[in-house]
Amino acid sequence: MIFARAMAIACLTVMKVMCWFTGVLLVALTVVQFMRGEVDARPVVTLASAALFIAIGFGAAWGAVRFQKAE
Repeated sequence: MIFARAMAIACLTVMKVMCWFTGVLLVALTVVQFMRGEVDARPVVTLASAALFIAIGFGAAWGAVRFQKAE
């Protein structure tokens, strides 16, 4: 395997994990803000951001698989 391709797969895999972790943390933030009854909370924006991060994670996973199959 070419080093650049291996590095791209590794970076996309790490990006996938980081995006999914960020999405889960944003969902947890929304739940905590709801349970505390915070007035300033914007759950729609936070959940939309979580969905965006999860979608980016799926895109990174797709890219990593595509690089792996290109061998």
